[in-house]
Amino acid sequence: MNPIRYVKGPNPYSGLFPKELSPGAASVSKKLAIANRLIALMKEQNVSRSELAARMGVQPSRITAMLEGTGNLTIDTLVRAGMALGAELHQTFAPVGNQVKWVVKKPAAVPEAILTSRVAEEPKSYRVKKSR
Repeated sequence: MNPIRYVKGPNPYSGLFPKELSPGAASVSKKLAIANRLIALMKEQNVSRSELAARMGVQPSRITAMLEGTGNLTIDTLVRAGMALGAELHQTFAPVGNQVKWVVKKPAAVPEAILTSRVAEEPKSYRVKKSR
């Protein structure tokens, strides 16, 4: 068996790939990331492409294009897709080179006492002391 050798120095394959993606390639990459998240939500909820299309009021071919990364994803389309799957769209811009990490926090449980309405008490009258 050949042992693994660690070699210091430049990676001979680093020149094969561009350092930064072109705008077109970056756009396709983002579309595919969004499509992967939508597909994951669909699997979690057992929703088919045709069911998602029906919920959004569009043709199934539009869903196919969206999930393949070939469709034109507008904010409106993404919001509608999210709503159809019980999710919200969250987006941001970050300076080049920075990464964004989303932290999903569930809302804190509201005590039952706060949810229950109570009859208001009669307002108390207050006297304002006049300064001399």
